[in-house]
Amino acid sequence: MDYVSDELMKEFSEVVARGNEEDARKFLVDNLKKFPQDVQDKIIGAFFEEALSRKASGLNAVADFQKDGLSAVNNLEQGKRQLEDKQKLLDLKKSIKLGETA
Repeated sequence: MDYVSDELMKEFSEVVARGNEEDARKFLVDNLKKFPQDVQDKIIGAFFEEALSRKASGLNAVADFQKDGLSAVNNLEQGKRQLEDKQKLLDLKKSIKLGETA
């Protein structure tokens, strides 16, 4: 690496040593063009991979939410059918009792 890159790496190491991930990201973004092309490519690749991973995570969360919602709807429909069946049975019993008194 040339002198500028060595100095950048030293600065970056100091940022990383402080332990703040957002500061490290900001440093990389702010100084991206100062790094050699091969390092720029790796940084961009890492950010892209992370973005894809976050997007996939978000999609999985949406899919899980949709599955849970569908399951809840199915449970509600099943409960509704059971209540309707019970109501029909009560109506039938009531009808039979009325028929006996006539």
